[in-house]
Parts: sequence; structure tokens; C-alpha cells
Amino acid sequence: MAVLGHAASAEDGSGFGRPGDQTGREVRMETLGADGNNWVYIYRYEKDATVASNISEAVRQACMNDYVGYSRETYTGWGMYYTRYGLWTAAHETGDIRKITTLVNCDCSALVMTAVWIAGVPGAEAYKTMVTAIEDDVLKALGFKRYDYKLENTRKGDILWRSGHTGCVVEGWEGAIPEPTIKYRGRITGFTPVYKTPKASLANILLAHPALGKDNLVDVCDQTEGFYYVRIVNVYGYVPENKLVRDDEPKPEPKVGDKVKFIGKTLKYSSGGGKEVAVPNFKGVLTQYIKGRPYPCLVNGTGYEGWCAMDEIEKI
Repeated sequence: MAVLGHAASAEDGSGFGRPGDQTGREVRMETLGADGNNWVYIYRYEKDATVASNISEAVRQACMNDYVGYSRETYTGWGMYYTRYGLWTAAHETGDIRKITTLVNCDCSALVMTAVWIAGVPGAEAYKTMVTAIEDDVLKALGFKRYDYKLENTRKGDILWRSGHTGCVVEGWEGAIPEPTIKYRGRITGFTPVYKTPKASLANILLAHPALGKDNLVDVCDQTEGFYYVRIVNVYGYVPENKLVRDDEPKPEPKVGDKVKFIGKTLKYSSGGGKEVAVPNFKGVLTQYIKGRPYPCLVNGTGYEGWCAMDEIEKI
């Protein structure tokens, strides 16, 4: 497996996070390949393996220091100062991210650039204001070599890029990612976003598979904090627990008064059988149920009325 370190999101999902990491997940490490990001490029500093290792260590220290939070904008208001350059400034003052004990912020590119500078890459001091839109030009100018992204090619110290986001590999590829144990098959009961973590927010939507529709099937691996952790083909994410049921659970039987759809071939004239009338896709109301009869359900709709078995109707 491999581990990613990145400045991911503010505590409330906005761009203006308060200084410091209020949730413990604003600047975080997580398994690479299951992080929901469609990475495009790898940037590798091949001139000095020690420098590359120091980049990853600086990012790891930022992820572990809860004085370091997320904000992608610079803004002053309501007595607070929000800036993406807080980590950069504090690192210059202390020379060591572990020694930062004032509440500061950064965004994804500011975290990467601070790590590149503190690791000793020559010329990095000039690129404090780097953003992801110009990251390709900046990193190549600093001597990084670019490769197309493949999970199995990641090494410690690699910088990863996709449009709008960047991060650093703090532990490189060491073999196959162990897949979570699948407990059972689940069925989605209604349209729902898919989230990277068990938190419902727009900023937390899983980009690799952002949504599921009614009756989509998924593999359920775990349940936590009001969410199910599921596998969708080869992607993992979280869906709200009120949007999923076990696929092997029997559907609740309709009750008298429920609107139903007849999915059999013919309605019977009586609860015991007898004459039949063909009414495919007939919709009506379950008006009577006589337990123990071969055809216990009386369905009544516009122009038709007849008896059928319970497995020939479904609630609508």
C-alpha cells in the first residue's frame, strides 16, 4: 500500500477555515488509491534522494500537527485572519514544522511548497505563491521530473497532481492494497452522493464515483457513524445508512390500503382461482387479504379487479 499526505478541506467544507485543525482531518494522511482522487501526474525529485525523503517527512509532520489547518483563501474578517500562507510563514520562523505551536493554515499547494522549501530544494523560496494551476511549470523549473500517475509507481517523496489538488506520498508503494472484507451485498434505496469519509458535505464527495441511484448494488464492508463503507466496482466510499438496505432482505409485504403494481400475468376471478383476465403492468390498491387462500390478495384499480398471490404484486 501507499500513504498520501495532503491539505484536504476546512472544518466546515468552505474555503475559509479557522486557523488550526479543528477536526483532526483538515490536513491528513490516508491510503493512496482509496482517497477518492483521480491523480494525473507524479513529480519526483531525482537529484537527491535525501531531499525527496525530507519532502515526505515535512508533509507527514504537518499532517500530525493539529496546529496546522486548512484554508485556501486569504481573508480578514470577524476578528479572524484566514490565510493559506500561515504554514509557510511559521515554518520560516521555526525551521521545523514540529515546533509550530501557533494556529496556522495552508491549502494543498501551500503545504507542498512549504515542504519543498523546508526540504532544501534550491530555488523554492521564490515560489511561495504557487497554486495548482501553475504547479507543473514550478516543479519542473525546480528540477522535478514528471511521470504519468500509476499507484504502483509511487515512491516516498513523490508529489501528486490533478486539476485543483495536490499532495505528497509519505509512504511509497509496497504491494497490493489489502481490500476490506465484504460482509454482504447492499441495495441503494434512493439517489445519494458518495463520500470520501463518513461526513455529508459537498467538499467531501468522492470524485471517482460521486453518486448512486435507486436500486444500484454495492458491496458493504463496514458501518460507522451513520454511514456504510461500501465498494462500488473497484472504488470505496461512504453512503448514508438510511440510503441502503441488505439486498437479500425480503421486501416488506404490501398491506391492505397500499398502492400496488401487479407484476404477474393474470388476475383471478376469486381467491381460489377460477377464470382469469390478462392485465400486465396493472396498478391498483390492495383492498382485501385472505390468509391461507391460493390467491389471497384482492387488487382493485380503474377498470379491473381480481385476486392474485402476494409475490405477484409489489408496493409502489
